[in-house]
Amino acid sequence: MSCYFPLGTMLWVLCILQFMLHMAGGCAIEERIALMRIRSLLVEANSEVPASWGLSDDCCSWERVRCNNSTRVSGLNLDSVYVYQTCVRDPCWNLNLTIFSSFHELQQLDLSWNSALLQNFFSSTSCQKTLFIFHKNFYPGLEGLTKLRYLNLSGNSLVENNILESLGKLAFLEVVNFDETGLRGALQNIALRNLKNLRDLSLAGNQMNGSIPASLFELPCLEYLDLSDNLLKGHIHIDLSTNLRNLRELRLRSNRLNGSIPASLFELPRLEYLDPAENLLQGHIPKMNLTGTLKNLRELHLGSNRLNGSIPTYLFELPRLKCLDLSGNLLEGNIPINSASNLCLSLQTLNLAANNLNGKFDFFWLRNCAKLKEVDLSGNAKLAIDVKFLTSVTPFQLRALMLSGCNLDNTIISGPNLFGTQRHLQFLDLSNNFSGSLPNWMFTNEAPLLYLGLAHNSLVGSLDHLMWQQQSNLQKINISMNYFTGQLPMDISSVFPNLTVLDPSYNNISGH
Repeated sequence: MSCYFPLGTMLWVLCILQFMLHMAGGCAIEERIALMRIRSLLVEANSEVPASWGLSDDCCSWERVRCNNSTRVSGLNLDSVYVYQTCVRDPCWNLNLTIFSSFHELQQLDLSWNSALLQNFFSSTSCQKTLFIFHKNFYPGLEGLTKLRYLNLSGNSLVENNILESLGKLAFLEVVNFDETGLRGALQNIALRNLKNLRDLSLAGNQMNGSIPASLFELPCLEYLDLSDNLLKGHIHIDLSTNLRNLRELRLRSNRLNGSIPASLFELPRLEYLDPAENLLQGHIPKMNLTGTLKNLRELHLGSNRLNGSIPTYLFELPRLKCLDLSGNLLEGNIPINSASNLCLSLQTLNLAANNLNGKFDFFWLRNCAKLKEVDLSGNAKLAIDVKFLTSVTPFQLRALMLSGCNLDNTIISGPNLFGTQRHLQFLDLSNNFSGSLPNWMFTNEAPLLYLGLAHNSLVGSLDHLMWQQQSNLQKINISMNYFTGQLPMDISSVFPNLTVLDPSYNNISGH
């Protein structure tokens, strides 16, 4: 604060007193008054309040408050500050957010998760349904925070959608999180075009509809975009001539997007995480020559779409890929793994379930994938799987092996003890595959299994001597739709102390 007066003593004293009054207690009086007003509103709502608020005049020393070098409030972390008790009026915490217009230097504002059952987004009939609602008078208060860089309102209920239009006036915004706030309507090009500094935008778990505006893919600094679990439709339009070169994560899961996957999406040089699963995407996975693109990709989720054609070979050549999920599509042909030297050595999860894949798959081809933990090939009836390699050496740390409904011979049943090599295996599903009897090793004490699925087979044998020996690990067993005989033990919990689910239906089992 500057004072321009003659050197008269009285005027100097007045100037100093004015400055001391303005900055008394280490923070601006107007900011301390605003914080105490927030405290009062929490008290009125029968909620707990931050313990240090009001104990001293220096609000910069209060918890959840951060100040800059000029002792002006620059950050407020008020996430989950509202603790529901009891109230007689609705909403319980009726916060007029114009109160934040007093914080002229505010850069970070976190008001996340101060609400309850968010499915009642617009309800105002019950305190238990809506605890914290932003009203219309919120938006003028927001527009005054011209230095705001971080804004998190996730887990609350927004009763107006024009908040996105207000964001366009906050040119310094870098991070915006409106997850699960009940936002409806379409994303507007104009509302987002001005956010040239935006790095992180998350609008997941809302009811946004319409298409994805092109302006989102024109933001030069955007690194993280999450639009999952909305009602968005239309095509994914990405033009590499725009400035979208910094994008690292793109999450579009559980929408209604259609059309094909643009090849330009696979040419983003810094992309690490791509998830447009559970949409209506169709056509082929883009085929391309791997020339440095996607070299940073760690997770690719394309499951539960309508993709067809074959699986491109380059997907198994990505050096940093940890998770590949192509399940629930119409993919066909061979799994293009035949050269171990080209395999993605970082691969941990491979999910190709519920497709039309055929040909042969040999686990020997994955011998260099030392980090592999989960493999799901179930639901590919024409896929012949060779599992001999799994029982001969220990190249993996497999925790889940799902082979239901594949073309398997009885090697995995009649051959060596699978658990002798795969000592980390916890989930095993061999449904819809076999006939014959089960080996004793499948139920030994050494077996690490938590889940065993053997349903819809033609397995035979008596459970009396086969199954009911002490097994401390199994939690879920499904042996339905077989030809097992024998009796259930009187006290199953003594045999399987951790068992939560047992399905022996449609067998020849007797007992209680």
